[in-house]
Amino acid sequence: MPIPNRYFDQVAGWSPKTLEMISATTKFNAIDTPQGELFTTALDTNKPADERLAAWVQAIKLCPSNTRILDAIQQLFTPQLSPELGSKAIEALQAARIPGLTQQLLSIRGSLGPKMSGSILTLLLARADTTEVLLQSIAEGKVQFAELQLDQRQALLNHPTKAISARAKELMESKGAAVASNRQALVDQWMPVTGIKGDLQNGIAMFKKHCAACHKHGEMGVSIGPALTGMAVHPKEEILMNVLDPSRSVENNFRTYQILTTDGSVLTGMLAGESANTLRLIKDIHVLTTED
Repeated sequence: MPIPNRYFDQVAGWSPKTLEMISATTKFNAIDTPQGELFTTALDTNKPADERLAAWVQAIKLCPSNTRILDAIQQLFTPQLSPELGSKAIEALQAARIPGLTQQLLSIRGSLGPKMSGSILTLLLARADTTEVLLQSIAEGKVQFAELQLDQRQALLNHPTKAISARAKELMESKGAAVASNRQALVDQWMPVTGIKGDLQNGIAMFKKHCAACHKHGEMGVSIGPALTGMAVHPKEEILMNVLDPSRSVENNFRTYQILTTDGSVLTGMLAGESANTLRLIKDIHVLTTED
C-alpha cells in the first residue's frame, strides 16, 4: 500500500467537503505534502501497477480540488501507459473537482489509445457540466459522434437535463449522426444474416466482448440483465430482433434508468430496489438517498 505517513493519518478522517474547503486555501500544506508523495508513487514507472493505481486513487480523493492534479495528469497519461492502468486512473478522476479538468482531458485524448480515449468520453458523460463541454467540442468538430457508443448517444437523447438532451438531438441531426428511431427497419435490413451458418468461436468472442458485462450464458458473464442460457432454442429471427431492438420487450426490473444527483453526476443503471428514502442502481452498485 502506498505511503502511510503522519500527514495522511492526520486528514484521513476528514469529510470530502472539509478537504475541499481546506485545499482551497494556500496557507495549509498538510494535505499538499502527502498528495505530492502519492503522486510520486503513481508516476513511478518502476512501481507495480496496482501500487501506482492505489496511490493515484488516494491522491485524488485526498484533495480533489488541488490543481496539482492537472500537472499529474499531464505526466501520467502518455501513449506508453498501459490501457488497463490508464482507464482505471481516468475512472478515479470522477472524484476530482478542478476547473479546466475537462479541457485538459480532451486535449490529451488524441495522443492516447482507443481504450483510454473511450474512458475519457465515458467520464465526461458521467456529469451534466462536463457533458455540456463535450457537446461543445462535438459542435466544434474536435470530437465526433461516431466515437461514442450507440448506448451513449441514446443516453444523451434521454438525458435527465432537458437542455442537454435537446442540444444532443440538434447536434446529431446537424452532424448526420441521429440514432435510428425505426428499429424495425434496422431489423428488416439485417434479417438476411439469419440464413447464414453461425460460427461458434466467433459468437463466444462477441458475447464476451459485448454481452458478458450484463448477461450470463452458462458459466460466462455476469447476472445483471436477463440470463441468456437456453436462447439457442429460439428462432434466429427472434434473437436478431432482441439484439438490434432490445427495448421492444423489457420487464420493468430490467429497464435502464438515468438519475441526476444534486452534485451534477449522472448515474445510469437498472433499478435494483427503492424505498421511501433510497434508490439502488445496478451498474457499479450505487445506493442513493432521496437527499442525493
